[in-house]
Amino acid sequence: MSERMTGYVLLVAGILIILFSGLNVYLVFTGKIKPVAVFGISGIQLDLGKLISNSLPAGALPPGATLSQKEEIIPSQLINEPLNLTAHLFFMGFMGSVGYKLGSLGVMLLRPVVVKMKEKQG
Repeated sequence: MSERMTGYVLLVAGILIILFSGLNVYLVFTGKIKPVAVFGISGIQLDLGKLISNSLPAGALPPGATLSQKEEIIPSQLINEPLNLTAHLFFMGFMGSVGYKLGSLGVMLLRPVVVKMKEKQG
C-alpha cells in the first residue's frame, strides 16, 4: 500500500472516530442513549433501628420485637449516574484524541515532502 493510500485511510479513520465520539456524547447528553454502566455502587443507608434502640428506655419495645429498618439516605442512582456520565465523557474524549492522532498522521503522510537547500556562497 502506498504512502498516499495509507494517509487517506488514516485520515478517514481519524475523522470517523472523532465524529463517532462527538455524536455519542451528544446522544448521551440529550438522553437518547444511556452511558455504559461502569459503576454499580449501592446507595448510602442508615440503620435506624440501631440508632433508635440505644435511646429507647428499657421495656419500650414488646418482647421479641426488633427495630431493623434501613433507610436509604442517598439513592444509588444519584451516585451512579454522574459517575457513569463522567467515565463515558472521559472515554469519548480519549477516543476523540485517538482519532485526532490518526488523522494528523494521515495528513503528514499525504503532504509532499519538500526539501530546500541553500548553496554556500563564497
